[in-house]
Amino acid sequence: MDPSIFLDEYKLLPDYLPNRIPHREEEFGRLVRTFSSILAAASTSATAFVVGPVGSGKTMLARKVGAKLEDEGRRDGVIVKAVTVNCRIDKGPSSVMNRTIESLGFTFPKRGYEVQETLRFLIDELMQMKSRLILILDEVDSLVASNGEALLYTLARVNETVSTPVLSLLMVAKDLRFFWEVDASTRSSLQKVVVKLAPYTADQLFAIMMSRAAEALRPGVLGEDTARFIAGVAGDSGDARYALELLYRAAKIAEYNGAERVRPAEVQEARNSLPPQVSLEELGYLTRHERMLLLAAARLLKPADKAFISTGELETEYGSLCRSLGLDPYRHTMVWTSIQNLKAKGFFATSQSGKGSRGRTTHIGLNVPPYEIIRTCSEKE
Repeated sequence: MDPSIFLDEYKLLPDYLPNRIPHREEEFGRLVRTFSSILAAASTSATAFVVGPVGSGKTMLARKVGAKLEDEGRRDGVIVKAVTVNCRIDKGPSSVMNRTIESLGFTFPKRGYEVQETLRFLIDELMQMKSRLILILDEVDSLVASNGEALLYTLARVNETVSTPVLSLLMVAKDLRFFWEVDASTRSSLQKVVVKLAPYTADQLFAIMMSRAAEALRPGVLGEDTARFIAGVAGDSGDARYALELLYRAAKIAEYNGAERVRPAEVQEARNSLPPQVSLEELGYLTRHERMLLLAAARLLKPADKAFISTGELETEYGSLCRSLGLDPYRHTMVWTSIQNLKAKGFFATSQSGKGSRGRTTHIGLNVPPYEIIRTCSEKE
């Protein structure tokens, strides 16, 4: 039996905390400095928000901060516990408190007690253990939308009732619109540090793919061209979670097929099993020249291990194809405009050449398997 192409497939899954966090180091350092106050002899609590679009690394960053503070606490002789609660799953105040207590290994009845009583039990246990809790409220906007801001206000002010602050809050949300809808007293209690994450660029996604592959896959399984192809597919959204899911599924497909590495063909197959998908019915709404560009790209990318072509290669093949059909090809400017239109419609993925190339060249890949393009476009001609 051939050996697995994986070193550890878990390291491509969402729950895994990676060793390296490319392009989030600055934000990580800022948050660690913010929460390091809980380690001081005269400790103080900390409060912060991490906001950013889907797949920008918010949850990973928050959990990484919690793990870092737990490690630093062990080094300094301070017990630090970091607990993550997904407020979209645990929607109500009671569910949030019960999940927190359960995660800490404490025993407390889940029914028959008010939230305030549950919180008091939690604080008493933390005081008795002389420990500090970083409570990470993921998708906190869901909690506020469903139940109002009462729990946030209580959590923000609970340290005022004890001699030593034991509870810090790290809240994660896509944006802060919900925050401006809560009452002024809650905003005043929570308005501390805000770390905003921008969507990842295609180059940043490429770095993430290569970094994670080094942990999860055997050497040589993921080539740079295929990693850039994945980054190009996910680059418009900047969604690292989607890019990693593509890589994981493509690697599983490659392993099932007995391949020794992940090729663009496996990425395309993986993409077809994940949203967003491009419907081939959309081909009927394209201009003939756009279909010719797609067909030219598909012919050039038909080899399963080829991820990208240059714009020059595409333009040359497109021109030859048009002339063979008695069609006058577009000039360069219109070709470039059509390429951008096809990218906007989801057919093309683009990537910029790496540092080894002279200048920055746009490379073009397909989000649809080439054989599907060849079959469907040929039927329409």
